[in-house]
Amino acid sequence: MHDDELVIHSSLRGWISAAISPTVLLALGAAAVGGVGFRPIPTTLLIIGALLTLVVATDLPRHTRFSTDGVVRVCLLRKQRLVWSRLVAIERTRPNTMNLVRNLAESDRDARQVSGGLIARGSGRKRWLLTDNLESRAEHDELARLLERHDIPVPLRAPRPHADAPPTYLYRRRRDQ
Repeated sequence: MHDDELVIHSSLRGWISAAISPTVLLALGAAAVGGVGFRPIPTTLLIIGALLTLVVATDLPRHTRFSTDGVVRVCLLRKQRLVWSRLVAIERTRPNTMNLVRNLAESDRDARQVSGGLIARGSGRKRWLLTDNLESRAEHDELARLLERHDIPVPLRAPRPHADAPPTYLYRRRRDQ
């Protein structure tokens, strides 16, 4: 990993969760087609399962590499480069339901925890998922530093994570993936 580069990993739990539904649908469709042939409902299940599997494999990032040149989303079947000129801001994804409930129950505003991954917002309604989980404060600070180092300003609108958020490389065996 270079000094002017930051890699933030997605969680294995997010990958497993995203892979279960399309895989089950694909398996059900394949079993139904194998049992009764290419009838409308089994064929539809098979096609929908295959399409969802393809979407997960091509659009859910395993990790995202930030550098002074731009952002690279590394998915299972493709890499997507986003140059800084295409981006309007780096923001936080919406928090999950459990964190919303936990934060609503917390009366002390300072004790509420930031949750969610990162998205890149482009012009109009364009958005790209960068990570599905919270990064550490050190990774957040490094990302802010990287965003300041290039000519095209892209604001970091993602709130800073809580102090005990672990670094995302702990989700992987090697730090230098």
